[in-house]
Amino acid sequence: LTSLSSLQQQLEREVEANSLDLDQLQYVVGLQQAQLDFAKQSARPKLGLSATPYAYTDSRPVGSPTKTQSFSFGGTLTQSLPTAGTLSVGVKQSSSYNIDKSAWTQTPSVTVSLQQPLFVGSAPLATSYQKDQLEKQVLKLSSATMQADSLKRTLVVQNARLLHVRQSL
Repeated sequence: LTSLSSLQQQLEREVEANSLDLDQLQYVVGLQQAQLDFAKQSARPKLGLSATPYAYTDSRPVGSPTKTQSFSFGGTLTQSLPTAGTLSVGVKQSSSYNIDKSAWTQTPSVTVSLQQPLFVGSAPLATSYQKDQLEKQVLKLSSATMQADSLKRTLVVQNARLLHVRQSL
């Protein structure tokens, strides 16, 4: 019984090492796993930061030249929605100093953006679109994994039968 299990393990190693068909299916499994990981990653919130650490402007309009120094910083948070849309919220703070007038100007801003495609999926506003896409990708990965495992078992059985036929001759 021990020799049968060691024979099976040896045949599995040989099949894994020498079967191009199995290599192709395992490559497909890897691709499906990468696509699933990407889909999960895409559902996470994304943070963006921006900054202008320093800017100098020297404008010379007729009658009143202006020299300013300025800086700004901001951030954006973007979240994918289950409806295939995105919601973004951003904040920004800009400050400038007019050298000629010795005056500061502060400019805070807040932005909110909603992007929502219509007629994606089976309804005008599919509320489970993201979940459905993730489930489809999980099924594709599961199917590819089962195909690779099935091929591996089939090749091991075929090789065992060939070995048996060879030994009986």
